[in-house]
Amino acid sequence: MYAVFDTFFSMCNVSPDFIAISETKLKSKCRTNIQIPNDNFVHVDSLTNAGGVGLYVNKKLQYTVRQDLELPTDGCESLFIEVKSNNVSGKKCNVGAITLLLTHNLFSLNSLIYLKLCTLKRVIT
Repeated sequence: MYAVFDTFFSMCNVSPDFIAISETKLKSKCRTNIQIPNDNFVHVDSLTNAGGVGLYVNKKLQYTVRQDLELPTDGCESLFIEVKSNNVSGKKCNVGAITLLLTHNLFSLNSLIYLKLCTLKRVIT
């Protein structure tokens, strides 16, 4: 798997700041992941034999895991981070990764995401 990442990044002129991964299948007893140079790996363990989400975040960025933005449902697993801006404006950016478990209702998930985004918008404005 590392060879795929290595080949992909060698073809790019720029390294991405974020890479979202779904279906990591990582559990608390298993800490295997692919190390990408200059990136931190943040993840949420899978509660099933599938699922799990992770984010590779460039080490030059300052971020905080936002557990308050995680979706409170058994039908998906989610991870959100807030990234501090490096410029004068001080604006922050939220980045997330979601994996939907097959048993979950997509309409219900869309509603949860919408409510979280509304909450986030009220906090920002």
